[in-house]
Amino acid sequence: WPQPPTEYDTIQGPASGTGPVAILTPLPYACVHGQVQLLGNVQVDNLAFYRVAFGSGLNPSAWQLIGSEHGDQRNNELLEVWDVSELDGLYSVQLTAVRHDQTFEQATIQVTVDNKPPDVTLSFPLSDQEFFWPNDEWVTIQPLAQDNVSMDRVEFFVDNQLVGSSSVAPFTYQWVIRGAAGRHTIHTVAYDA
Repeated sequence: WPQPPTEYDTIQGPASGTGPVAILTPLPYACVHGQVQLLGNVQVDNLAFYRVAFGSGLNPSAWQLIGSEHGDQRNNELLEVWDVSELDGLYSVQLTAVRHDQTFEQATIQVTVDNKPPDVTLSFPLSDQEFFWPNDEWVTIQPLAQDNVSMDRVEFFVDNQLVGSSSVAPFTYQWVIRGAAGRHTIHTVAYDA
């Protein structure tokens, strides 16, 4: 089935990295976790300092400073390392370059912080359920897989051997049982986006 898009449709100015003040990495609307290296440009005349801050949502009402203020120019270099290990959801990251005359330039991107792993349990088949070929041609493997932001895929294993994967909800798989007589163990693994 056709799936809804997983990217944001945004209206933006020039492409990231084309200006004297720009956040190059991560890319806009990227999924991030843990320790995030923020790379970018700060190339303005008469620079007093630059700072990087973050706020919750698309248009934050409050900003928190990441690191400290810096007085040096950057050209596709490390601006700050942002610890997002205690965050989840959509955040805006803003780079501000302030000149000695108090004028400034800014660049802002949004990222999705996803530190929570997906949750998956096997709902079908039931434990000790029996299937008989040729009446049953396959076993439908149905996990209950969910994530707070987005999942990449679910992989299906029979007797610890990968037999298939699905990247489309509801993440089901049909395991053909012809020639597979005996007792088998089924498990699934869900991967975060």
